[in-house]
Amino acid sequence: MLAPDRIQRLYEMLWPSTAPGALRVFAVLDGARDTKVFGAVDSSRQDKTCLYSVNAKWYLTDLKWDVIGISPYLLELDYEDSFTKTLLRDAWDNNWGVFIRTSGSIDKIRRHLRLYLNIFTESGKMLMFRYYDPRVLRVYLPTCTNEDLHNFFGPISAFILPARDPATAICYSVPGKELRTDTRRLDVDSEPMRELTAPMDMQPPGPRMRATLRSAQLQAIRTARQQDFEDRMLDHLNQFFPRQCQTSGEPKIRALIREGIARAGKYSFRSEREICRFVDLMIVFGSRFDQDASWAEAIFSRPGPDQLDQLLSAAQAHLTAIA
Repeated sequence: MLAPDRIQRLYEMLWPSTAPGALRVFAVLDGARDTKVFGAVDSSRQDKTCLYSVNAKWYLTDLKWDVIGISPYLLELDYEDSFTKTLLRDAWDNNWGVFIRTSGSIDKIRRHLRLYLNIFTESGKMLMFRYYDPRVLRVYLPTCTNEDLHNFFGPISAFILPARDPATAICYSVPGKELRTDTRRLDVDSEPMRELTAPMDMQPPGPRMRATLRSAQLQAIRTARQQDFEDRMLDHLNQFFPRQCQTSGEPKIRALIREGIARAGKYSFRSEREICRFVDLMIVFGSRFDQDASWAEAIFSRPGPDQLDQLLSAAQAHLTAIA
């Protein structure tokens, strides 16, 4: 959770003293990041909308509940509303989303952001683009061309998001043709970062070309996300398996995590939860438990939607039997 003094410094970035009266601040939050996100958005009294819904208003009647829970949301923030402090406290350190400064209305920002929910590779393959994940946006923006930036920012004057170390806040803007990056530590008092004196509307006239993600950008995003997951897995393993981690050392544990990601993929385990549990089992039973342990091999020979749950149950039964 973000401490009160850090929240105050973040307020100063979101609502700088030099900003014009027309400035508005929005949060773009990722429902797939945490089950608490939807409840937080739904409890807000400010204007809000679901970017997956065709309805601009807060109806959500066109979406199934399992989609509603993982959707991205656009939510206006009010400087005076106590809800804003609660949201920043819960969201910032947990990478719930990104924050934007703009002079545009919620409808205008919604229309713009919906243009980027899908993006195309150079080969024409369409991908879901989770730009509202800070870990994605802080890799994507520095790799953009000037034209990419011009189109992506559109009516948005600045994106504010946590750095890899959430004690640092990043502010991206495009005051001219190139990306400008300002940072500020939230854990120490410092001089206020230099601010733009007015919001900018960079939306070009005429139709916009479809958004394309170049191969180098796609690889950079994938590498950054894997590194982030690897770091979090290392923290997890140090917490729950400290003896094994201390004995093996960090380089070997990182190698084990990378091997676990690859081996789990062979069994279609691709979510973070699935990979995490698979690596846990590698720590307990050995890196090749899926081939060496008869109880595991039997389960892997029968693929099914509940394969991981069966695996965890069998592992627990085996540990009980040999205790």
